[in-house]
Amino acid sequence: GFDTDTLITYLQFVTYFRESGDILKVIVAGILGHLLFPDKTWHDIFLYTGFGAIFGHNYPLWRKGKGGKGVTVTCTWLILTFGILGAICCIIGGIVVLLTGWLPLGAVVIPALAIPTVYFIHGKSIELVCVLIATVLMLIRHRKGIYRIIHGEEPLHLKIKKDK
Repeated sequence: GFDTDTLITYLQFVTYFRESGDILKVIVAGILGHLLFPDKTWHDIFLYTGFGAIFGHNYPLWRKGKGGKGVTVTCTWLILTFGILGAICCIIGGIVVLLTGWLPLGAVVIPALAIPTVYFIHGKSIELVCVLIATVLMLIRHRKGIYRIIHGEEPLHLKIKKDK
């Protein structure tokens, strides 16, 4: 028979598989970029190819511009481009989700946190422009969820329960 545990295991597998694909698309884009431009640094390669992967994920031509929300792709891009600082932004975004239960809020917090960090390190640069655009894209992709949060209608997805 087919029981609930089997269904949950299957759904978890599909989710991990999909997320792995989102991570791999940024990595593969970077490797291809490195093959085409071997004189560029990995930072520059991932800055541009990963940024392109975000656009391609959110607005794929083969699906007439209807893509995903881009959280995993954006996190992968931030980590591969900005290292530990990108990872910290992603971790804090995850903590926001655990504390509030709102996935859209955590998703928007991730690239938004990168703005002051990138500005501090790179100043007014192409890196800053890319992070600003990534944040706007995340806001656009999660606008309905943010609207529901503001109006008290967004369901809680994950939340750490406080002990009484």
